[in-house]
Amino acid sequence: TLSPLENPGAGDQAPQVTLPDQWQNEPLLTPANIPSVPQDDAPGFIPFTPPGGATTGPNADFKCDYPKLGADWHSCSTPTNRACWLRNDKLNQQYDINTNYEDTSTASTPPGTHRYYELYLHDGWVNADGLNFTYAKIFNGSYPGPWIQACWGDKVSVNVFNRLKHNGTSIHWHGIRQFKTMHMDGVNGVTQCPIAPGDNFTYTWDAFQYGSSWYHSHFAVQYADGALGPLVSRPFLEFKSLLVIVCHHQLIDYNRRSMAQAPQPSMRQWIRF
Repeated sequence: TLSPLENPGAGDQAPQVTLPDQWQNEPLLTPANIPSVPQDDAPGFIPFTPPGGATTGPNADFKCDYPKLGADWHSCSTPTNRACWLRNDKLNQQYDINTNYEDTSTASTPPGTHRYYELYLHDGWVNADGLNFTYAKIFNGSYPGPWIQACWGDKVSVNVFNRLKHNGTSIHWHGIRQFKTMHMDGVNGVTQCPIAPGDNFTYTWDAFQYGSSWYHSHFAVQYADGALGPLVSRPFLEFKSLLVIVCHHQLIDYNRRSMAQAPQPSMRQWIRF
């Protein structure tokens, strides 16, 4: 679980990111231009913008949608009361902060929509702290990677394309309960083989829980090289931004140095909410 650390003013300038020439024309998809998977809608449910969502930029059009619930259900979250999420006044039923999300029955999880994302992992370089780091591994040409959003009860599919030249990879969805989907946990050597260079793999899991977390590579030290990004399952924790700045030039390069030869790394991290 991430710790809400504050360091005002740190990292106000966005990191510079560069991809190798052969990947410059790669279609770098973002959550904003990848639609949800179509499904049969019950008439009348009105999608809504969740609290804490982006008001401008590529994620401003993100909405929570529960097409199977129908017109009698509606959002009940207000600026003065975030404890309620969905409510049916006719049935006097609601999903709220007291609903036991550890209970995986249909009655305890609102039936959301199916969201689809694509991540492309590339070699590149990042200037995150004033010094060039030439061994970066970055998602979709950005550091941190794209913001993956879902709403409580959604099914999430993320197709990961490994465009690294030499390394395999796997992606771990930190904090997600992989109920009946433990093979989607993304821990190479435990739940799957690494995704080979030039190959891809689609992870699919259900957002039984809600809150703010992150996704990251689980292969070697790739997440310290930049292979990470924010992950949010609405509703109750409002997550606006994730900023991680690491002194990459002080990290140990395990491929070129032995631990005995390498200096003790001095790492600075700022995580700003």
